[in-house]
Amino acid sequence: MINATKTGDGRAEVTWDGHADDRYGWLTTVFERSLMQDVLAALADPMESAQVAAEDQQAAEQKLQSVSYLIDQLTLRQDALIVALRDRGSSWTELARLFAPDEDEPNRLHPLLQRRYNRGRRRADLAN
Repeated sequence: MINATKTGDGRAEVTWDGHADDRYGWLTTVFERSLMQDVLAALADPMESAQVAAEDQQAAEQKLQSVSYLIDQLTLRQDALIVALRDRGSSWTELARLFAPDEDEPNRLHPLLQRRYNRGRRRADLAN
């Protein structure tokens, strides 16, 4: 089981079982390549007036690469979760509410979710 624990004074600890929770090494890679550090730094950046507080161009570029990599990986997992929940009986409206809880008109998201569902099934080699 993956645990993220706030330990106080602006500190946290993330633990997982490498064999049970990270069979393919994705979590290990994120930490070993400092991607998580970059992403957390990007999340903490106030971005006022679309400015970033990165100390230099190279640091900002590194943050962008790290954030982009994790967004891509999480998008794949998001697609897989959409497939799993839909195949277990969730309606498009239920999925829309989970996908975008602040959306006033969840029905508008049905076509997007259907595309993501189909993409997820293709990626998993499941028949549509």
